[in-house]
Amino acid sequence: MGLFIELRCELRGEGVSDKCWSEYDCATFVCSGDTKKEANLALTDLFEDAKSAGWHRWKSGWVCPECVKAAINKGAAIAAQEQK
Repeated sequence: MGLFIELRCELRGEGVSDKCWSEYDCATFVCSGDTKKEANLALTDLFEDAKSAGWHRWKSGWVCPECVKAAINKGAAIAAQEQK
């Protein structure tokens, strides 16, 4: 049996962006085998793919590029507080 692993935007449903990737099922994902080793390798690939696609890791979790852009453009306090 395989595993499907997907990043979901932490700002999904918060009203930060009407173009949130998770709202439109455009999130970054990987599939892997069901062993710990395969899952860990898949997670490494997932995080590399996410970073190259513009996702950001904030304290609250992963945030899609559209929500990052919207939060910064709107001057949202979350961008200043959460961004590493």
